[in-house]
Amino acid sequence: MSAQQPVLTPPHAGETVTSNGGSSIELKVESSQSGGEYGTVLWTLRAGEEPPLHTHTREDELLYVVQGKLIARVGDAASRWGRGPTRLFPAMCRIQSR
Repeated sequence: MSAQQPVLTPPHAGETVTSNGGSSIELKVESSQSGGEYGTVLWTLRAGEEPPLHTHTREDELLYVVQGKLIARVGDAASRWGRGPTRLFPAMCRIQSR
């Protein structure tokens, strides 16, 4: 099933959760709005609050780096990216931000 109608979430209009350190996650598209196919968040991380190395076991992760760096690990191989184009990481990739 796919989205049944357009979802238009203006800047700073999605439900937002902010940590004590200042990082925030703004919900742009809920999975229920896409027929359970995907969800979209804007994740703004402050230095020192980046997530630990982690693995998604069921879902792919699509990322666009606006500022800073990202390290993705697939097996023993590591790749680093800075600002720029979208990256798709299939389930079972290990992802870490820097």
